[in-house]
Amino acid sequence: MSSPQPTVTLGVYVGPDTLDAVLVRRTADRFEPIQRFTRPRVRESEFSTPEQMAAALPGLSSGDDDDYTLQVGGDWGSGGPAARPTPGAQGDGAASPSAASGRPFAPALKDILAECAAAGYPELTVTFCLTAPEVSYVEVLAAGADPEKGAKKPSDKKRIEERVRERAPAADPARTAVVPLGGDGPDRVLAVAVDAGDPVSLTLQLLTDEGSAPAMARLDAEATLIAAMMNRAHASEGERTVVVRVGNEDTLVLFFEGAALASVERLRSLSAYDLPETVVSRVLLQQDARKAGDPDTVYVASTGRTDLLLGRFAEFFPEAAVEPLDAAVAGLGIEVPRDEGAYRAGPLLAAVAAARELSDWEVTPDVHLLPTKLRRRKSRRLDWPTLAAAALVALVFAVGVVRYLSARSEIVALEDDLRENPPVLPDEDPEQLQARVDSLNQTFAMYTRSLDVLDSLLIGSDQWTQSMRLVTRTIEASGGTWLTNWAPDGGSLRLSGQSLSRTQIVSLSRRLEGIIEMIEYTDVGPTRVFSFDMLMPVPVDIPEIAQYLRNNALARASGDSTMIAMEADSTAFVVDPVGHTH
Repeated sequence: MSSPQPTVTLGVYVGPDTLDAVLVRRTADRFEPIQRFTRPRVRESEFSTPEQMAAALPGLSSGDDDDYTLQVGGDWGSGGPAARPTPGAQGDGAASPSAASGRPFAPALKDILAECAAAGYPELTVTFCLTAPEVSYVEVLAAGADPEKGAKKPSDKKRIEERVRERAPAADPARTAVVPLGGDGPDRVLAVAVDAGDPVSLTLQLLTDEGSAPAMARLDAEATLIAAMMNRAHASEGERTVVVRVGNEDTLVLFFEGAALASVERLRSLSAYDLPETVVSRVLLQQDARKAGDPDTVYVASTGRTDLLLGRFAEFFPEAAVEPLDAAVAGLGIEVPRDEGAYRAGPLLAAVAAARELSDWEVTPDVHLLPTKLRRRKSRRLDWPTLAAAALVALVFAVGVVRYLSARSEIVALEDDLRENPPVLPDEDPEQLQARVDSLNQTFAMYTRSLDVLDSLLIGSDQWTQSMRLVTRTIEASGGTWLTNWAPDGGSLRLSGQSLSRTQIVSLSRRLEGIIEMIEYTDVGPTRVFSFDMLMPVPVDIPEIAQYLRNNALARASGDSTMIAMEADSTAFVVDPVGHTH
C-alpha cells in the first residue's frame, strides 16, 4: 500500500560552512515554516566564537540573531574548521576542495531532530539540498552536436561518465543525474555529480548504524532545486530569467529560458566579501559569454549586503525586474519571514525542498542523489522484509500457544496428583503456631525500629565527602574546566572556577544539578577563558554502608524465619541503635 502524504517535513540545506534547516508544515494550500535552525559545520570539541559565527553568516543582523541558535556541533570526520574563501581561478561548475568538504554532520542533525521532537514533531521526513564543493555541474554536448563525434544519437551514459571523471574525479558516476538544458544553442545536458563521500550519505549512514536515522525523502543539488522551483513558478515561454546566489565561498549563476534551465555557472573566486560592482560585472561577463541576451527578471540571494546587490543589479539591468529570491519562494505559497534571514539562500532553499515533498508538484527536473540503500522506498505491494517480519510474528505466536497448552497440561496433572495424595497437615496446637508467628512479627518490628534509629543518626553524615567526590569526578569527565574555590553556603555548595567553553559550564551545571549565578569571560591571547560561579545542592542521603547493613538485616529478619523462630522461643532479641544484636 502507498505511504500517506506527510504534513510536516524538515528541509536541510548543507552549505560548505553552515547547516540551515527549516521545519515546514502544510496548511491548506500554504506552507508554513514552523522553526528555523542554523548550525556551523565544525569538528567535535572545536569551539566557535561569535566572530567565527559572524564570518560564517555575515548577513545576520541583531534582529535575526534571536531566531537562530548557535550550537557547537561535531562529527567523526577530520580536517580543520571552515575558513573564509580565498580568491582563485574561475570555475565552470566543478567542485573545489573545501575545509568542510566531505565531513559528516551527524551531531548537528541529531540536535535539530531533538529540537523538532521537543516541539512536538518526533516523526519527520527529511529532505536535503547539497551545494558545492560536494556537488559538481558539468555540461556535456550531445553526440550529434559534437563536431568531434560523428554519431547521430544523443550523448549516452558512458560519454557522460567519462566527462564527469575528467572534470570531477571525486564524484560518484553511479549517482550522476542528467538534466536536459534549454536554449537556442546545440543540444546539451547537465551532469549533476555528487562526491562519493558526500557528507549527507555519511551522516545518514552513521545515524542508520546507530538506529536513529530519520525517514529520508531525497537528496537534491542546489542548482537543480532552484531549477525545479523556477519551473514551478514560471510558465512564460519567451521570458529570460537569471538567478544569482552569492555565498561565502562562491557564486552560483543560473540562466533560464522560460521554465527551462539553460546553463549553470559556478564562480569559485567570487563571494559575498567582494564588492557588489564586482559581482554584477562578473555576471555580465557570463551573460556575454553565454550569449544569453538581456534578462527580463533577475533574482538575487546573498549572505550579506543584499540591498546593495539589488541596487547594483537594478542599475546594470534597468529594463529587468530585479527582486530578491524570496519573492519567487513566496510565489510558491511558502510564507517567508520579513527579516534579513529571508534573503539567505540556505533557509530559502531548505523551505523550498520541504515544501516540494509536502506538495503534489510535478518535479522537473526530478533529481535524487542519495545512494539506493538509503532511499525511502514507496511500494504498493508487500516486499520480502515485511513478509519475513509477518512470518516471524506468526512463529512467535505459535510457540506461545504451544507453551501455554503445555503449561496448562502440567497444572492439571499436578492438581490431580494433589487430590489423590493430599499433604499431611501438622498436628501442633494452633495457639502455639500463632505464638511463633507473633514472635516473628515482634522480632521483625524490633529490627525495623532499630534500623530507623540508625538511619536517623547517619543521614547526611558523609554529605560533604560525597559532594567532593561528585564534583571531582564530574569536572574530570567534562574536561577543559577547573575549580578555583569551593565553600559551603547553607545547605548548598558554592563552586567557583574557570573553563575554556561556555558549553562545558552548562554541561557541568546540568550534571551537578547546580544553578549558574555568574559567567564572565576574559580573552587570554587568542583563547577565551570563562569564569563562573555555581550553587550546587548537597545530597543528604543514607550512606551506602548503612544501606548495605539495613538490607542484610531485613533479609535476615524476613528470610531466615526458622532460625529466628527458634531463637525467639528461648532468647529475647535486643538491637541497639548502631546495629549490634544481643
